[in-house]
Amino acid sequence: MSRRRSGARRNGGFTLVELLAVIGIIGILILILVPGISGAQERARRASCASNLHVLLTATEAAVGDFGGRYPVIHAQNSSPYYFAYLHSNVLVASYGITRGHCYCPANRRDWDFDYFWNWSYGGQMSVWGYTYLAKDNPYVFNGWSPLQPHTRSPIFPTRATDQPSVRVLWVDVTREWSGYGWYGPDTRRGVNHLRGRYPLGANEGMLDGSVRWVPWAEMKPQLRSGAFTIHW
Repeated sequence: MSRRRSGARRNGGFTLVELLAVIGIIGILILILVPGISGAQERARRASCASNLHVLLTATEAAVGDFGGRYPVIHAQNSSPYYFAYLHSNVLVASYGITRGHCYCPANRRDWDFDYFWNWSYGGQMSVWGYTYLAKDNPYVFNGWSPLQPHTRSPIFPTRATDQPSVRVLWVDVTREWSGYGWYGPDTRRGVNHLRGRYPLGANEGMLDGSVRWVPWAEMKPQLRSGAFTIHW
């Protein structure tokens, strides 16, 4: 009978060296694939966010037609442009099919789409949404907010559909910086929808003409400031 060679395997399993090699290859593949998977997820969230803005633009346009060419009054009696009237007090929610799901970016649901923001202070009077509405629909909105970019055209923000305002953006992702805290507040909730690492990725912007465009962070500018808060688009 012939003897087995001393280096031959005693069974069909892997040697330790082979197992380490396989683990190493798997690790390399994970490093290659994970950024691609993460990027695909963000692109999907970005597309879903753009869909939300299309719905908001369509509902707003329908309301403009029904209200004699004026942009619907949906901001709460508060100067923050992402504070809105709540439920039956909000014409877009009450009459034009806007739901809670349309009001928050899918890239930032954990930090903004929760009951305390949707029903601010549980008073049933206002909601904090994940999108900013840039129509001056009541005399109080934008009071206390200072424009940070030069505006040579008046009005800065539209009140009627016939206006030719300086700002051509109507709905936009919230991208809010908090002085001293950056993109996260003291409660660790982030004030920017599309964020990766230290800086925003960009924002979806819904325009007055009904289109939606993605604007990279490098092209965005600080636009409004109130106290510690700065809003970018």
